[in-house]
Amino acid sequence: MIPKKLFFQNELVAFLSESQIEWPRSDSIYEIHKELRSELIDYIQSSIDYSILVDKNDEEAMQYHVDNVEIKFTHLINSDEWFIVDNIDKKHKILAPMFHLENIMVWMLK
Repeated sequence: MIPKKLFFQNELVAFLSESQIEWPRSDSIYEIHKELRSELIDYIQSSIDYSILVDKNDEEAMQYHVDNVEIKFTHLINSDEWFIVDNIDKKHKILAPMFHLENIMVWMLK
């Protein structure tokens, strides 16, 4: 499988490249779709912000983020409607992806 696109429901979220396929988690470089709705853009930014806090090992700030920011996105985080489309247009269900600086997205097959 060569991941090419990320979707939430039937909405194109991002184009994928340079994927490292590993078990249980994989990562890809992503480029956000230009017409992405603001809720998904906000979720991606929240995920990036959280990953920065994890890198800093700032547990207090991480908890604040979960309680006050991430709570707005639980329906996206807990959704089973995330999927990747590969180079032969096959869908692969994934857990909600995590986004990081430098356009890195970490994901796991469901």
